Amino acid sequence: MKIMKCFKDLYDIKISLHSGELTPRFTRLENLNHISTAIEIADRIGHGVDIIHEPNPFKIINKMRSEKIAVEINLLSNDFLLGVKPSDNPIRVYLKHKVPVVISSDDPDIIKNNIVAAVSCRRAALYTAIENRND
Repeated sequence: MKIMKCFKDLYDIKISLHSGELTPRFTRLENLNHISTAIEIADRIGHGVDIIHEPNPFKIINKMRSEKIAVEINLLSNDFLLGVKPSDNPIRVYLKHKVPVVISSDDPDIIKNNIVAAVSCRRAALYTAIENRND
């Protein structure tokens, strides 16, 4: 992280870090606490699926909203690789709290599906519509 911060400061560049890409399926709960560290330097994080397991998740969400730190949502790869079903993905939490959200196909070569981005966008639109209807 120190090297990334150094590059950010030295070259005035944006930083994107994969963070929150673990689940209790792969590690102990006490290891699910790295989003808070990543947002200290990142302008964008990838995945963010374990936000609810972070200590003080809503403090992190509020910081992401206020500092416009985007979260990249990878619905299909999170389902395929992490076992996080789209219905369990925290995209609705991020949207409800006005965190900037970016939809990504993430690993289309691993998933071997050339319509990953299209399906991700459809699912994100559906979740957004459902969330907006319920607010």
